[in-house]
Amino acid sequence: MGAMLLFGGPDHFLSAEFRYAPTIPDLLANDALALVWFTGATGIAGGLARMAPQTLYDRLVIPRLRHLAGWLLAPQYGLMAVNRL
Repeated sequence: MGAMLLFGGPDHFLSAEFRYAPTIPDLLANDALALVWFTGATGIAGGLARMAPQTLYDRLVIPRLRHLAGWLLAPQYGLMAVNRL
């Protein structure tokens, strides 16, 4: 999952206007690019958090960051599924 996020996140910046922005609902259309860039940034951050070894988190004294990253990415996946309907 982390690798998918690391490859998909930058694509949100490269293909924002023609691939992702048109999928934003009309209600949020005014902020479409900002939302696409935000989800790209969270995808990159989530991918890095999911792929880093647990020993790194233990050394940084943030042992539950990987768990937290999973919970913070859950709404993004939920919105992605709803958007596909």
